[in-house]
Order: sequence, then structure tokens, then C-alpha cells
Amino acid sequence: MEINVINRAVAIIKPKAPYLEWANGVAQSYESLEDLVKSSRAILIPNDAYDGMETFLKKNFSLIFELELESWVSDNHNWPPKRDYDTFTKWFDVEAYALVVDLSEAELLREPYDG
Repeated sequence: MEINVINRAVAIIKPKAPYLEWANGVAQSYESLEDLVKSSRAILIPNDAYDGMETFLKKNFSLIFELELESWVSDNHNWPPKRDYDTFTKWFDVEAYALVVDLSEAELLREPYDG
């Protein structure tokens, strides 16, 4: 089996208690933070973003924040009104990893994300 490395780093977006409180308020879906963290989102990021993660997040937190909110409620009228960088860091931990190894033999496919 051929093992490949792809030219991306990965960031895991892990919800914290304030996100859980909001999610339970609008969707009543998770009973514990542990359950919510188990379904954390992984996003591929540029390799150079790994070394400058805070800079990358400051430029892209709004999109990531909206993806996380939209995963619960598509109607943005139910989203929290304050969605600045400080709020993002209170609602989410981000773990980044520099090396992404592809153990699948299937071809990588890219398609538009539709929520």
C-alpha cells in the first residue's frame, strides 16, 4: 500500500461550554460537552497556516464560526449577535496538526460544501 502525505495541515475545531449552551438553547441536541466534542469538525488548512495559526484564525474565524453555527441552525437570526474573535476563542478550542497522511487508496475529490 502506498502512503501519501497531502499538502495541507489540519485544524480540529472543538466546542467549549458556551457553544454547548447556545446549541442546547436552539436545538436541544447534546446532553454533555463530551458528546459535542466527539463530533468536532476537522478542516484542512494551508501548510503555512500551521506555523501562524493565530494569524490564520484571526483572518478566518468568521467563516469557521459561521460553519459551526450553521451546523445547528441554518437561520442566522438564531445565531448569537456577537461573533467576534474574542467570542470565537471563548466558544472553541482549535488544535492544529502539521502533517496529514492519506491512508486511503481512493482519489481525493473536491466538491462544493453545501452545509
